[in-house]
Amino acid sequence: MRKRAILTIPFLLVFLLPLIIPAAAPAGPIVVGNALWYAFQFGGAGSFATNGSSVVASPSGNSTPADNPPWTFTSPQTVKFTVTDVSLYGDSFTLFDQGNPIGATPAVADGGGGGSTDPALALLDPLFSHGAFNLAPGSHSITIRADASPFGAGGAFFRTDAIPEPAALTLIGAAVTCVFARRKRRRSAAPTEAL
Repeated sequence: MRKRAILTIPFLLVFLLPLIIPAAAPAGPIVVGNALWYAFQFGGAGSFATNGSSVVASPSGNSTPADNPPWTFTSPQTVKFTVTDVSLYGDSFTLFDQGNPIGATPAVADGGGGGSTDPALALLDPLFSHGAFNLAPGSHSITIRADASPFGAGGAFFRTDAIPEPAALTLIGAAVTCVFARRKRRRSAAPTEAL
């Protein structure tokens, strides 16, 4: 009977542990160029950002909570990855792509509250730390670390925007030039009225 109890304990642990220990939420893919700000939250200095489930949504209605990191996306174009702090001044961040640092937002003075909770407005406020980083075409896996967090926790936002490639810009420029050249030819070829 004792052997049976000893054998049963490991089997129970194998089946019960997954029920006791919550599974990690899956990392969420990011949609490039959807004009949405993704909210994330962070703890003290040195902590890595997590999902944005408890961050107050932007009053403009242009935000959504980010899932758990890493935040992944693939783009055939260069992507501008923009991050900004909101609400309380003083937080700053380092961004990583596939574990490699890609840049940091500047350190700013801890000025307390009074700032905007709208990421688009916070991006215009020089008292908030923010930055934009160009990422080459391809697959990306982004994580964000809080470098400064004077209040021990906070929320911030990021967004991704596709940047037209130079070849596409050249093609658009050539099309516009052709339209204007054709208009000019039509004007000069039109008969002039005799006075």
